[in-house]
Amino acid sequence: MVPTLPSSQGEAPEAPPDLHPVPSAGSFGHPELCQRPCLHFLVGRNCLAGDACNYCHLPHSPGPKLDKRQRRIIEEMPKAHFLPLALELLADKARAMELQGTEALMGILENEVQSEDAPAAAAPAGVSGRPPLGLMRCLRAMGFRNLTNMAARKCAEGTKIRIRETVQALRANVSQGQAGARVTS
Repeated sequence: MVPTLPSSQGEAPEAPPDLHPVPSAGSFGHPELCQRPCLHFLVGRNCLAGDACNYCHLPHSPGPKLDKRQRRIIEEMPKAHFLPLALELLADKARAMELQGTEALMGILENEVQSEDAPAAAAPAGVSGRPPLGLMRCLRAMGFRNLTNMAARKCAEGTKIRIRETVQALRANVSQGQAGARVTS
């Protein structure tokens, strides 16, 4: 129902729309694998796309924000250093979430690490072995999908596409599980 303005005859306006979240296609896998939040819901409006919206219609807690220094460290960190770290964190998150079917994603990232022909480059200035603790805290607090996207940015274009497709397949598996849980409950 779309709200209307009162007519010139003095009729009362229709009731405002119900702003309760409608699970959408983008909500599947919430909160770890879902899409970004729908901007309409963030500002308190109904989304006209409803359940067909490709963005998440469920509430999100604010995620960790990398500061400028942390972003620079990650940007300058060689792929050979960042991807193994991301693999370790993603494996920990998958175990903690009891997320099934991550083997393909982990395999893609492992292959990308092994495809690095050049010897591992030196760590960026100010980084000795592991990244600083503050950065590690942020990376650990990130959602599975965000960390996967960050790892994908370090990969070759073809690998980025395979990662995106694999995450979509994970979301589809999770969405089937969520749909089954709604039907059986």
